Amino acid sequence: MNYGLIIGYTLISAMVLYDVRITQAKKAGVETELQDAPRWVVGLYWIKCGLVVYFFYLNWKIAFLILGIEFVLSALPVLEIMGQVLLTPFMKRRK
Repeated sequence: MNYGLIIGYTLISAMVLYDVRITQAKKAGVETELQDAPRWVVGLYWIKCGLVVYFFYLNWKIAFLILGIEFVLSALPVLEIMGQVLLTPFMKRRK
């Protein structure tokens, strides 16, 4: 298993999860100081799906382990904070 793919998957997952959380907050009516994430984050979602399929192709046991770790890190705010740090330079502040 290539560790670079796992690190890339983690970074992509963090950005996608942060975009999902921002969208959920806006639908719930919570005011945020940041606008929507850039549109290219949607493309990252599809790359994330492709990487999951590729991980299952390589080794299904490790794929389940990666998905389990992702679930735990998304339940804790770890991935969300990573996504915020990674996407903040690309987001505009509201006035």
